[in-house]
Amino acid sequence: MGVSGKSSSTSVPAGSSRSGSLSGGTDQRPLGDSGSVPEDSIASRRLAHGLSPEATAKADAAELRRKEKEASAEDRKRKFQRQHKAKMVRRALIAVAVVLVAGVVFGFWLLRWGLYDDASSIQGQWRVKGTDTVINITDEDIVLTDEVAYDYVIDPDAKTLAFTFGGLTGNGRYRFSLDHSQLAIDDGEFDWGSTLVADIPWTFDAVAQKLVGHPEKSPSLGEGDMVLERM
Repeated sequence: MGVSGKSSSTSVPAGSSRSGSLSGGTDQRPLGDSGSVPEDSIASRRLAHGLSPEATAKADAAELRRKEKEASAEDRKRKFQRQHKAKMVRRALIAVAVVLVAGVVFGFWLLRWGLYDDASSIQGQWRVKGTDTVINITDEDIVLTDEVAYDYVIDPDAKTLAFTFGGLTGNGRYRFSLDHSQLAIDDGEFDWGSTLVADIPWTFDAVAQKLVGHPEKSPSLGEGDMVLERM
């Protein structure tokens, strides 16, 4: 028999696909919205690697808690550092204030009691300010004239004087200028506290005037006192 020149062809039914027979079948899984892989697919992958979806969720939650703890610890650390700095600043300010107060107190003590010996400073020749009258003060007497002299006892702590003239007695107080070149004496009853209270503002004012270059502040005690200038 003769062989026909036409090759036999196998018809393929419409709608069928060869890809299935060539590739051995493709796993075509539906995609979720916007092309994302559905949750059941993620879960199946976790299962394929031997992980359960619940274990992974717990691990994620644990990681989140760890990060939150780290952030909280960092916040506490920063807060502690701020509090520590503020505490150090407060301590420094308190230390400066204490040093300043101690310096002021020590300076006042020096001017009032420490630098001079009042019992020695009061002795010598003095001229009544604004007059030509000269008064001589010894270690025991205040000599006004050749006929008139007062015995006195000085209390350098209280800045007071006790006078005796014949059978008469009296009391008073005194104040030196800062450089002890002037002396004021006033009659009356005074004690340690009253002279201190009166001398504190006077001393600060005298120091302030000296610092700005003003003349030495007068030690005047007020109306009726006697101000003397050292000769």
